[in-house]
Amino acid sequence: MTSIAQKKALIIRSASFQQLDRNLQDIQKALPDYSFHMLTHEHGVKLAEKYASIEHIYVYPHKNSFHILNRTPELRGKTFDMIIIPVTNISGAGFMNVFLFSLSIKASNRYQCNMLSEMKRKNSLSILAMLLLSTVFKLFSILFTTILTIPVVLLLLLKFGQIQKK
Repeated sequence: MTSIAQKKALIIRSASFQQLDRNLQDIQKALPDYSFHMLTHEHGVKLAEKYASIEHIYVYPHKNSFHILNRTPELRGKTFDMIIIPVTNISGAGFMNVFLFSLSIKASNRYQCNMLSEMKRKNSLSILAMLLLSTVFKLFSILFTTILTIPVVLLLLLKFGQIQKK
């Protein structure tokens, strides 16, 4: 009789270990038929080793933050059934680099796990939509700041001129 291969989930450690301590038990309960693997920076390997349920720890070989162009040679040719991206807030805001990086790893599904251990599916299209929305918000904030700067500077110059006259 052949055994059924266990599904593999890769956790990209993008949040603190304190956050992961809270999430990992809930993740394992929700996904009992998965084996868990973790990708972490080199400085996180020793702390990741405390999790008996993590089958394998991969080292992100770069010193900087996760970036889609920074490949992890150890993951080359590997495929996962699921990638889990823990985030330290409810929405996942501020983790765009990790979501984009996850696209460089072969996986059937991607999930965000927020600080309440709620799992939300993120497909490639939704990640790219998040990037587009984020870019639009940045452009609007730059434009709005630029537009507001002109009257504020003029007002300050006017007030400064009045103070000098007194």
